[in-house]
Amino acid sequence: MPSFSRRHTPTAAEAAFLAANPWVSERFPDAAAVPFTPGHGLAAPVPPATQLHDRLFSRTLRTTSTTEPAVPVCLAYHDPVDIQRVADASVENPDGPPDMYLVPSATMVFQLGPGVNGFQGVTHGGMFAVLVDECVGNYLALNKAVAEVVLSSSGPRKKGEKSQLSRLAGLGDVTAFTVGMNVKFKKPIPTPAVVLVRSWLSRIEGRKIVIGSVIENRYGAEHGSCESIWYTMPLKKENGPSKL
Repeated sequence: MPSFSRRHTPTAAEAAFLAANPWVSERFPDAAAVPFTPGHGLAAPVPPATQLHDRLFSRTLRTTSTTEPAVPVCLAYHDPVDIQRVADASVENPDGPPDMYLVPSATMVFQLGPGVNGFQGVTHGGMFAVLVDECVGNYLALNKAVAEVVLSSSGPRKKGEKSQLSRLAGLGDVTAFTVGMNVKFKKPIPTPAVVLVRSWLSRIEGRKIVIGSVIENRYGAEHGSCESIWYTMPLKKENGPSKL
């Protein structure tokens, strides 16, 4: 499995957070959830980091050098990879398979401190979009990493299965970026707090990928929801631009 989906050894802050919040481990048992390292937490990010790459969550919000940390801890989990589900769908519906990814959904757990406050004691409304966009970006990157492993395997496949998997399994030879977010606010997030952001594929419309997300507390009460629209573009190869 690509390094993107490997789980790093918990930091001291993460270990302390899990000890103080045992419900997190209960919510994501090993049998039902796979922990992974989000892109901002990788020592060798995929793609490789530049000096200005991915610093919002890795440094700006994470710093503990002040008395008011913003997002000191961020953990990530995803549903088990369901290759058979996607393969079966691609064979049963070769002309019009449902939109699905190998990883059905991903959830990120954010510890929020007073450093994210807007109104007194309440998380700034703009953070709703920031948290969702971070989860969606990791969800898409995770599916891309998993899809590359599946599609590069040399095992035999049924007729038409690989071509369908190339569409359903991940992003293939393309890159994607956010073009729109429709955030709906349902209830404020008081700080300090721990929230969960869950993201999943809603649908694919040509080069547009539509992702659904919710922001919840530990009891499942929704603070907000969002429909994110991402646009894909082909990656350039050495011999010229790739084709979708």
